[in-house]
Amino acid sequence: MENNIEFEQMPTTSFTTNDQHDDDDDDTEARWLAELQQKPWYNRPSHYWMLPWLVVVGITMSFSSSSIEQLKIKTVCAHLLGLEDGGSIPRNFTSAIGDVRAFDPVDPCGSKEVLGFVGQLDGNIGAINGVFTLLTLAKWTSLSDVLGRKFLLHISMFGIAVSFLLNWFAATRFNFIGYHIYYVQAVLLGLIPAGALINPAVLSYTIDCTTGNNRSRTIGYLGTSFALGNIVGSALGGSISKATGDLTVVVKISLVCTAFLALYLSALPESLKTKPASLTQWMTSQAGGHHQTTNATISTQAKEATSCVQTFKRAIYLAKANLSTIFDPILLFVPGHIPKSEKMATRYTPALIVFAKFFSMIGLAGAAGLFIPMTNLVFNWRAKEDYFYSSFGSTCDFLTYLVIFPTLQVLYKRVVSSFQKSDDEEAAAQPLVQDSDEAQESLPKSTESDLSSMEAMKMDLVFAVGGLALLVFAYLLIPLIATESTLYFTRALLSLGQTSIVAGISLLSTVMPTHLTGAVIGALSVVDSLSVIIAVFSYGRLFRNTVDTSPLFYYYVSSGLCALALAFATVNWWTYRRK
Repeated sequence: MENNIEFEQMPTTSFTTNDQHDDDDDDTEARWLAELQQKPWYNRPSHYWMLPWLVVVGITMSFSSSSIEQLKIKTVCAHLLGLEDGGSIPRNFTSAIGDVRAFDPVDPCGSKEVLGFVGQLDGNIGAINGVFTLLTLAKWTSLSDVLGRKFLLHISMFGIAVSFLLNWFAATRFNFIGYHIYYVQAVLLGLIPAGALINPAVLSYTIDCTTGNNRSRTIGYLGTSFALGNIVGSALGGSISKATGDLTVVVKISLVCTAFLALYLSALPESLKTKPASLTQWMTSQAGGHHQTTNATISTQAKEATSCVQTFKRAIYLAKANLSTIFDPILLFVPGHIPKSEKMATRYTPALIVFAKFFSMIGLAGAAGLFIPMTNLVFNWRAKEDYFYSSFGSTCDFLTYLVIFPTLQVLYKRVVSSFQKSDDEEAAAQPLVQDSDEAQESLPKSTESDLSSMEAMKMDLVFAVGGLALLVFAYLLIPLIATESTLYFTRALLSLGQTSIVAGISLLSTVMPTHLTGAVIGALSVVDSLSVIIAVFSYGRLFRNTVDTSPLFYYYVSSGLCALALAFATVNWWTYRRK
């Protein structure tokens, strides 16, 4: 890559220290950002390009999410009732799956048996999807360093379109396999990870265009755009489903939005620091490598004694390759794998960040995945209530990332700057200082709006610890005071608490080498996928086993997992506090 070439042009010593790597990374980042400013606006990559795109993504996702979940419940319900009657699913029942008013006032789909089954089904398909995602996600994300960030965004849009089509098909009379269609969807969306690619693509694009000092705030603004879209989408989805009485209409409109998003990406400037290879060039290079590998394999196989040995070795090689696809990216965070730099308090810093995110993501994903079945059962919610709650949550996210989070960061910087100013004045007053002008020049240049790299990392850690503490409290409060008011209050706390994720990503991207940005974000996505697999697989079974006695028990589990994440983040904060 370009920055490696520039490093080689600095032969000051016969070796390169970690401090020099840090300085080189900072210099390369500054040169790259200066180069971007010379480009015309329509060809200049910037996070501002992502803001309107994420608004529409937020509209599309929130617009369809509640409808799709309610469609899933009704599809499963129709299939189960048909099996219980000993025959095929009743035609009038199946044709009314998309109708939000089909089963009122007595709704057989709101029973504990159906909702418990839906919870376990979500766990099963989530685990299947997660496994296939693990096998493919690292490969997809690694291609962003070759084919560009836009490539990942286009692939994600294709996968989302496939998801909408399958959910639409599931609610039609042509769905002859019932709820098993969701297993098909899980496999397909594992091979084309769809939504799992949006985060690494957007984050890599943003990191390419921002400095470490403002990175967490910029990521927060991206979250604000997404939240704004969620607000609009939730309101539109609830209104349209209520007006039409057909949940599938929402899914059809979402397909149109997805097509618009794909068209917008064609005008998006590429942020990759090197010129991306075309898909044809990449496929040609892969074919050449495969041809050489095939010839070597044939010559080796000619020496094998039996076909059984060949088959066994192929199986071992395939298993090893698949395991390497999953675990090799995670090795990036193993202590000692990346040389310790001055930006790391200890060599365990990356691992501590990842462990904190891993356990908090399990708690967040598990609780979020069971929210609609739980509210259907405990509070008798339906699509209307789901959309209203989603709109409220999106409003909280919007205010958090647009107002509260930036304000807290400004206040933090002012406090840090005031302490630094006091220390500097005290140092300047010492009699050992002989020249006041030299003393003034020696003062740190940190200002209210510009912290040093180390102080910026400490700020991220403070928000990570504070956010995780709020998550622990919120998840503990829900089962203790099980009311609808508590759900809304804790949703506001969750918006504040999830700033810990933004702070963690910003911190990790700062401490790791800049030329590994794509690999780091891809590895972090693999970690997220592992956490989601564990969450959906375990929480679904937990919910079905406790649905009769304590349907809110899983919130205690989420609180405990976030407490464990808080412990890792606190240790990391303590190590930096001593620097």
